[in-house]
Amino acid sequence: MQLLSRWARKPIREQIRIGLAAGLLVAVHGALRIWSYPRVLAGIERAAHRFPSKAKNDTQTVRERAEQVERVAHRIFPDSPCLSQALAVCFQYWRRNLPASIHLGAMKDGAGVLSAHAWVESVGEVIVGETERLVDYELLSGIEAAE
Repeated sequence: MQLLSRWARKPIREQIRIGLAAGLLVAVHGALRIWSYPRVLAGIERAAHRFPSKAKNDTQTVRERAEQVERVAHRIFPDSPCLSQALAVCFQYWRRNLPASIHLGAMKDGAGVLSAHAWVESVGEVIVGETERLVDYELLSGIEAAE
């Protein structure tokens, strides 16, 4: 209830941005539960090209949207938001025709427990998914939008 109350006190533009980020995350997360990762990724790429943003291709604006997605993702999916979040952020970048790549990595901790992580990079900079142990992950794939 407190979360909803804080949301209601925000300006309408912010409410809309939060709602759009939440809707995108839920859609991506739901799609990942139904279809394979490659199929969801291909669908997001198609959708990004089919429905390009009419907003100017401003890196600052899309970075703010990425931060919004990151904050909302941790509220909606506190245990494992990284892949849904990475796909949602890439969608926002790709529909603005900005470069972004999804990276998937895996590592074993000291106890031998395997963990996986997804993050997004644009022009060599991590946009979402930054962690202090990112260098410890063995890269499984890096996927950029097809030109």
